[in-house]
Amino acid sequence: MFNSSVNQWSRLALAALLCGASGLQMALAGVTESYENRHDPGPPRNLAPPGAKSRLVMLGTGHPLPNPHRFGPGTAVVVNGQSYLFDAGEGVWRGLAKAATFHGGVIAQAFQVDNLTRLFITHMHPDHTIGIPALILQPWYLNRANPMDIYGPPGITRRVDAILEAWRDTIELDLAKDPTTPPHGWKARGHDFAIDSSGVVYQDQNVKVEAFQHKHWELPYNYAYRVTTPDRVLVIGGDGSGDDRLIAAAQGADVFVAEVCSEADLGNAPWGGKTVEEKGQLIWQYHIKPRELARIATAARVKMLVLYHVQNYSDPYDPEAVLKEVREYYDGPVVQARDGDLF
Repeated sequence: MFNSSVNQWSRLALAALLCGASGLQMALAGVTESYENRHDPGPPRNLAPPGAKSRLVMLGTGHPLPNPHRFGPGTAVVVNGQSYLFDAGEGVWRGLAKAATFHGGVIAQAFQVDNLTRLFITHMHPDHTIGIPALILQPWYLNRANPMDIYGPPGITRRVDAILEAWRDTIELDLAKDPTTPPHGWKARGHDFAIDSSGVVYQDQNVKVEAFQHKHWELPYNYAYRVTTPDRVLVIGGDGSGDDRLIAAAQGADVFVAEVCSEADLGNAPWGGKTVEEKGQLIWQYHIKPRELARIATAARVKMLVLYHVQNYSDPYDPEAVLKEVREYYDGPVVQARDGDLF
Protein backbone atom coordinates (compact mmCIF):
# COMPACT_ATOMS: atom_id res chain seq x y z
CA MET A 1 0.00 0.00 0.00
CA PHE A 2 2.69 2.50 0.93
CA ASN A 3 4.69 1.82 -2.24
CA SER A 4 2.25 0.73 -4.93
CA SER A 5 1.85 2.88 -8.02
CA VAL A 6 -0.93 5.46 -8.18
CA ASN A 7 -2.51 3.89 -11.26
CA GLN A 8 -2.47 0.45 -9.67
CA TRP A 9 -4.22 1.81 -6.59
CA SER A 10 -6.84 3.58 -8.68
CA ARG A 11 -7.64 0.31 -10.43
CA LEU A 12 -7.75 -1.59 -7.14
CA ALA A 13 -10.05 0.95 -5.53
CA LEU A 14 -12.42 0.85 -8.51
CA ALA A 15 -12.39 -2.95 -8.42
CA ALA A 16 -13.23 -2.93 -4.74
CA LEU A 17 -16.20 -0.61 -5.35
CA LEU A 18 -17.53 -2.53 -8.34
CA CYS A 19 -16.83 -6.10 -7.29
CA GLY A 20 -17.52 -6.19 -3.56
CA ALA A 21 -15.58 -8.91 -1.74
CA SER A 22 -13.62 -9.97 -4.81
CA GLY A 23 -12.52 -6.39 -5.29
CA LEU A 24 -11.46 -6.21 -1.66
CA GLN A 25 -9.38 -9.35 -2.14
CA MET A 26 -7.71 -7.71 -5.13
CA ALA A 27 -6.98 -4.60 -3.07
CA LEU A 28 -5.46 -6.71 -0.33
CA ALA A 29 -3.30 -8.42 -2.92
CA GLY A 30 -2.04 -4.97 -3.88
CA VAL A 31 -0.93 -4.42 -0.30
CA THR A 32 1.24 -7.53 -0.32
CA GLU A 33 2.44 -7.40 -3.93
CA SER A 34 3.77 -3.85 -4.17
CA TYR A 35 6.85 -2.91 -6.16
CA GLU A 36 8.83 -2.60 -2.94
CA ASN A 37 7.95 -6.16 -1.98
CA ARG A 38 9.49 -7.42 -5.21
CA HIS A 39 12.81 -5.76 -4.38
CA ASP A 40 15.26 -7.73 -2.25
CA PRO A 41 17.58 -5.16 -0.62
CA GLY A 42 20.32 -7.77 -0.20
CA PRO A 43 21.96 -9.68 2.65
CA PRO A 44 22.89 -8.18 6.03
CA ARG A 45 26.13 -6.20 6.22
CA ASN A 46 28.72 -5.71 8.94
CA LEU A 47 29.21 -1.94 8.98
CA ALA A 48 30.51 -1.68 12.55
CA PRO A 49 33.89 0.06 12.90
CA PRO A 50 36.86 -2.25 13.50
CA GLY A 51 37.46 -2.82 17.18
CA ALA A 52 34.03 -1.65 18.31
CA LYS A 53 33.02 -3.30 21.57
CA SER A 54 29.41 -2.12 21.32
CA ARG A 55 27.26 -2.84 18.29
CA LEU A 56 23.82 -1.91 17.08
CA VAL A 57 21.89 -4.61 15.20
CA MET A 58 18.89 -3.97 12.94
CA LEU A 59 16.32 -6.65 13.77
CA GLY A 60 13.65 -5.14 11.54
CA THR A 61 13.62 -2.15 9.19
CA GLY A 62 10.09 -2.19 7.78
CA HIS A 63 6.94 -0.16 8.28
CA PRO A 64 3.39 -1.36 9.07
CA LEU A 65 2.72 -3.01 5.71
CA PRO A 66 3.93 -6.59 5.15
CA ASN A 67 7.18 -7.02 3.25
CA PRO A 68 8.91 -10.38 2.71
CA HIS A 69 12.34 -8.74 3.05
CA ARG A 70 11.77 -6.49 6.07
CA PHE A 71 10.43 -7.33 9.51
CA GLY A 72 8.72 -4.70 11.65
CA PRO A 73 10.81 -2.08 13.47
CA GLY A 74 13.28 -3.38 16.00
CA THR A 75 16.91 -2.91 17.01
CA ALA A 76 19.32 -4.37 19.53
CA VAL A 77 22.37 -2.98 21.28
CA VAL A 78 24.98 -5.63 22.07
CA VAL A 79 27.60 -4.92 24.75
CA ASN A 80 29.88 -7.41 26.53
CA GLY A 81 27.81 -10.35 25.37
CA GLN A 82 24.55 -8.84 26.62
CA SER A 83 21.64 -7.65 24.49
CA TYR A 84 19.28 -4.71 24.98
CA LEU A 85 16.27 -4.74 22.67
CA PHE A 86 14.44 -1.66 21.39
CA ASP A 87 10.94 -2.05 19.96
CA ALA A 88 9.28 -5.29 18.95
CA GLY A 89 7.78 -5.07 15.50
CA GLU A 90 6.21 -7.98 13.69
CA GLY A 91 8.80 -10.73 13.16
CA VAL A 92 11.32 -9.49 15.74
CA TRP A 93 11.83 -13.05 17.05
CA ARG A 94 12.85 -14.15 13.55
CA GLY A 95 14.90 -10.99 13.11
CA LEU A 96 17.03 -12.09 16.05
CA ALA A 97 17.57 -15.45 14.37
CA LYS A 98 18.48 -13.82 11.05
CA ALA A 99 21.12 -11.57 12.60
CA ALA A 100 22.52 -14.34 14.81
CA THR A 101 22.76 -16.77 11.90
CA PHE A 102 24.41 -14.30 9.56
CA HIS A 103 26.92 -12.73 11.96
CA GLY A 104 27.48 -15.58 14.43
CA GLY A 105 30.09 -15.08 17.15
CA VAL A 106 29.34 -12.46 19.78
CA ILE A 107 26.02 -11.55 18.14
CA ALA A 108 24.76 -15.13 18.27
CA GLN A 109 25.92 -15.40 21.88
CA ALA A 110 24.20 -12.16 22.86
CA PHE A 111 20.95 -13.43 21.34
CA GLN A 112 20.87 -16.65 23.36
CA VAL A 113 17.52 -16.86 25.13
CA ASP A 114 18.90 -16.18 28.61
CA ASN A 115 20.18 -12.82 27.33
CA LEU A 116 16.78 -11.75 26.00
CA THR A 117 15.44 -10.18 29.18
CA ARG A 118 15.45 -6.40 28.50
CA LEU A 119 13.15 -4.61 26.08
CA PHE A 120 12.56 -0.86 25.64
CA ILE A 121 9.52 0.44 23.73
CA THR A 122 9.63 3.82 21.97
CA HIS A 123 5.86 4.25 21.65
CA MET A 124 2.67 2.22 21.76
CA HIS A 125 1.72 1.92 18.09
CA PRO A 126 1.11 -1.71 17.05
CA ASP A 127 3.87 -1.87 14.44
CA HIS A 128 6.42 -1.31 17.23
CA THR A 129 4.81 -3.53 19.88
CA ILE A 130 3.04 -6.44 18.21
CA GLY A 131 6.08 -8.69 18.63
CA ILE A 132 6.09 -8.41 22.44
CA PRO A 133 4.24 -11.72 23.02
CA ALA A 134 6.86 -13.57 20.98
CA LEU A 135 9.72 -12.08 23.02
CA ILE A 136 8.01 -12.99 26.29
CA LEU A 137 6.89 -16.52 25.49
CA GLN A 138 9.05 -18.03 22.74
CA PRO A 139 12.36 -17.80 24.67
CA TRP A 140 10.62 -19.47 27.62
CA TYR A 141 9.80 -22.45 25.41
CA LEU A 142 13.52 -22.64 24.70
CA ASN A 143 14.23 -22.74 28.46
CA ARG A 144 14.85 -19.11 29.33
CA ALA A 145 15.08 -19.17 33.11
CA ASN A 146 14.53 -15.54 34.08
CA PRO A 147 11.64 -13.09 33.66
CA MET A 148 11.67 -10.33 31.06
CA ASP A 149 11.68 -6.63 31.97
CA ILE A 150 9.87 -4.35 29.52
CA TYR A 151 10.30 -0.58 29.77
CA GLY A 152 8.22 2.05 28.03
CA PRO A 153 5.60 4.78 28.08
CA PRO A 154 2.61 4.68 30.44
CA GLY A 155 0.45 1.73 29.45
CA ILE A 156 3.24 -0.77 28.90
CA THR A 157 2.57 -2.58 32.19
CA ARG A 158 -1.11 -2.94 31.30
CA ARG A 159 -0.22 -4.42 27.92
CA VAL A 160 2.31 -6.84 29.41
CA ASP A 161 -0.22 -8.01 31.99
CA ALA A 162 -2.85 -8.45 29.25
CA ILE A 163 -0.47 -10.60 27.20
CA LEU A 164 0.20 -12.88 30.15
CA GLU A 165 -3.53 -13.13 30.85
CA ALA A 166 -4.26 -13.97 27.21
CA TRP A 167 -1.90 -16.96 27.34
CA ARG A 168 -2.55 -17.90 30.95
CA ASP A 169 -4.29 -21.20 30.18
CA THR A 170 -1.36 -22.40 28.07
CA ILE A 171 1.20 -21.20 30.61
CA GLU A 172 -0.57 -22.93 33.48
CA LEU A 173 -0.93 -26.17 31.53
CA ASP A 174 2.78 -26.23 30.68
CA LEU A 175 3.76 -25.51 34.26
CA ALA A 176 1.45 -28.24 35.57
CA LYS A 177 2.17 -31.00 33.05
CA ASP A 178 5.76 -30.53 31.87
CA PRO A 179 8.32 -30.94 34.68
CA THR A 180 11.10 -29.54 32.48
CA THR A 181 9.37 -26.17 32.09
CA PRO A 182 11.35 -23.32 33.74
CA PRO A 183 9.12 -21.94 36.50
CA HIS A 184 9.92 -18.24 36.01
CA GLY A 185 10.95 -17.74 32.38
CA TRP A 186 7.39 -16.96 31.24
CA LYS A 187 7.09 -13.99 33.56
CA ALA A 188 7.35 -10.40 32.36
CA ARG A 189 7.38 -7.14 34.29
CA GLY A 190 6.30 -3.85 32.82
CA HIS A 191 8.03 -0.62 33.85
CA ASP A 192 6.09 2.52 32.92
CA PHE A 193 7.73 5.92 32.88
CA ALA A 194 6.38 9.33 31.92
CA ILE A 195 9.26 11.47 30.63
CA ASP A 196 8.26 15.01 29.69
CA SER A 197 11.72 16.09 28.54
CA SER A 198 14.52 13.58 29.09
CA GLY A 199 15.81 11.30 31.79
CA VAL A 200 17.71 8.12 32.63
CA VAL A 201 15.36 5.12 32.61
CA TYR A 202 17.84 2.26 33.00
CA GLN A 203 21.49 1.79 33.92
CA ASP A 204 23.80 -1.15 34.55
CA GLN A 205 27.50 -1.93 34.10
CA ASN A 206 27.14 -1.97 30.30
CA VAL A 207 24.72 0.79 29.35
CA LYS A 208 23.01 3.98 30.39
CA VAL A 209 19.65 4.37 28.66
CA GLU A 210 18.08 7.82 28.45
CA ALA A 211 14.60 8.52 27.08
CA PHE A 212 13.91 11.75 25.16
CA GLN A 213 10.33 12.82 24.58
CA HIS A 214 9.48 14.03 21.06
CA LYS A 215 6.38 14.47 18.92
CA HIS A 216 4.65 11.67 17.02
CA TRP A 217 1.10 12.66 16.13
CA GLU A 218 -1.03 13.05 19.28
CA LEU A 219 0.65 10.37 21.38
CA PRO A 220 1.22 11.74 24.88
CA TYR A 221 4.55 9.91 25.17
CA ASN A 222 6.91 8.99 22.37
CA TYR A 223 10.58 8.36 23.08
CA ALA A 224 13.93 8.30 21.41
CA TYR A 225 16.50 6.27 23.34
CA ARG A 226 20.10 7.35 23.78
CA VAL A 227 22.26 4.39 24.80
CA THR A 228 25.69 5.24 26.21
CA THR A 229 28.10 2.30 26.39
CA PRO A 230 31.77 2.18 27.47
CA ASP A 231 32.93 3.00 23.93
CA ARG A 232 30.03 4.46 21.91
CA VAL A 233 26.76 6.37 21.88
CA LEU A 234 23.94 4.65 19.96
CA VAL A 235 20.59 6.39 19.44
CA ILE A 236 17.28 4.86 18.37
CA GLY A 237 14.94 7.62 17.27
CA GLY A 238 11.74 5.61 16.88
CA ASP A 239 8.93 7.37 15.01
CA GLY A 240 8.35 11.10 15.10
CA SER A 241 7.72 14.28 13.18
CA GLY A 242 11.19 15.72 13.61
CA ASP A 243 11.09 18.26 16.40
CA ASP A 244 14.27 19.76 17.84
CA ARG A 245 14.31 17.52 20.90
CA LEU A 246 15.82 14.86 18.65
CA ILE A 247 18.92 17.05 18.34
CA ALA A 248 19.61 16.66 22.04
CA ALA A 249 18.90 12.93 21.89
CA ALA A 250 21.29 12.37 18.98
CA GLN A 251 24.02 14.86 19.98
CA GLY A 252 27.42 13.45 18.99
CA ALA A 253 26.02 9.95 18.45
CA ASP A 254 28.19 7.33 16.80
CA VAL A 255 25.02 5.90 15.23
CA PHE A 256 21.62 7.59 14.91
CA VAL A 257 18.82 5.31 13.70
CA ALA A 258 15.89 7.33 12.35
CA GLU A 259 12.74 6.86 10.35
CA VAL A 260 12.02 9.01 7.29
CA CYS A 261 9.20 9.58 4.82
CA SER A 262 9.40 10.72 1.20
CA GLU A 263 8.57 14.35 0.57
CA ALA A 264 9.21 14.49 -3.17
CA ASP A 265 6.71 11.70 -3.89
CA LEU A 266 4.21 12.49 -1.13
CA GLY A 267 1.43 12.82 -3.69
CA ASN A 268 1.62 9.07 -4.26
CA ALA A 269 1.00 8.26 -0.59
CA PRO A 270 -2.20 6.17 -0.31
CA TRP A 271 -3.15 7.76 3.01
CA GLY A 272 -3.53 11.17 4.63
CA GLY A 273 -5.99 12.80 2.24
CA LYS A 274 -6.78 13.39 -1.42
CA THR A 275 -4.40 16.25 -2.23
CA VAL A 276 -0.71 16.74 -1.54
CA GLU A 277 -1.64 19.54 0.84
CA GLU A 278 -4.07 17.37 2.79
CA LYS A 279 -1.58 14.52 2.96
CA GLY A 280 1.17 16.80 4.17
CA GLN A 281 -0.98 18.27 6.92
CA LEU A 282 -1.54 14.81 8.42
CA ILE A 283 1.56 12.82 7.48
CA TRP A 284 4.03 15.41 8.79
CA GLN A 285 2.40 15.12 12.20
CA TYR A 286 3.57 11.51 12.22
CA HIS A 287 6.81 11.32 10.26
CA ILE A 288 10.04 13.12 9.38
CA LYS A 289 10.77 14.88 6.11
CA PRO A 290 14.18 14.13 4.58
CA ARG A 291 15.18 17.80 4.86
CA GLU A 292 14.17 17.88 8.55
CA LEU A 293 16.08 14.70 9.32
CA ALA A 294 19.12 16.15 7.56
CA ARG A 295 18.85 19.33 9.64
CA ILE A 296 18.61 17.34 12.89
CA ALA A 297 21.51 15.03 12.03
CA THR A 298 23.67 17.98 10.99
CA ALA A 299 22.90 19.97 14.14
CA ALA A 300 23.56 16.90 16.31
CA ARG A 301 26.82 16.14 14.48
CA VAL A 302 26.09 12.44 14.30
CA LYS A 303 28.83 10.22 12.93
CA MET A 304 26.54 7.78 11.08
CA LEU A 305 22.89 8.28 10.11
CA VAL A 306 20.95 5.04 9.58
CA LEU A 307 17.54 5.09 7.88
CA TYR A 308 14.83 2.58 8.69
CA HIS A 309 10.99 2.49 8.61
CA VAL A 310 11.47 4.22 5.23
CA GLN A 311 8.24 5.23 3.48
CA ASN A 312 9.12 5.29 -0.19
CA TYR A 313 6.35 6.48 -2.53
CA SER A 314 8.40 6.66 -5.73
CA ASP A 315 6.64 5.67 -8.97
CA PRO A 316 8.23 4.01 -10.85
CA TYR A 317 9.76 2.45 -7.76
CA ASP A 318 13.35 3.41 -6.97
CA PRO A 319 14.64 1.59 -3.86
CA GLU A 320 17.02 4.46 -3.09
CA ALA A 321 14.61 7.33 -3.76
CA VAL A 322 14.30 8.43 -0.13
CA LEU A 323 18.01 7.92 0.51
CA LYS A 324 18.65 10.26 -2.42
CA GLU A 325 16.25 12.82 -0.93
CA VAL A 326 18.17 12.75 2.34
CA ARG A 327 21.49 13.13 0.52
CA GLU A 328 20.21 16.28 -1.19
CA TYR A 329 20.29 17.98 2.21
CA TYR A 330 22.84 15.95 4.18
CA ASP A 331 26.50 15.46 3.37
CA GLY A 332 27.42 13.19 6.29
CA PRO A 333 27.62 9.38 6.23
CA VAL A 334 24.14 7.88 5.73
CA VAL A 335 22.98 4.30 5.09
CA GLN A 336 19.58 2.83 4.31
CA ALA A 337 19.45 -0.17 6.63
CA ARG A 338 18.65 -3.77 5.80
CA ASP A 339 17.35 -6.36 8.23
CA GLY A 340 20.30 -7.91 10.04
CA ASP A 341 22.72 -5.03 9.41
CA LEU A 342 25.37 -4.47 12.06
CA PHE A 343 26.61 -0.97 12.97
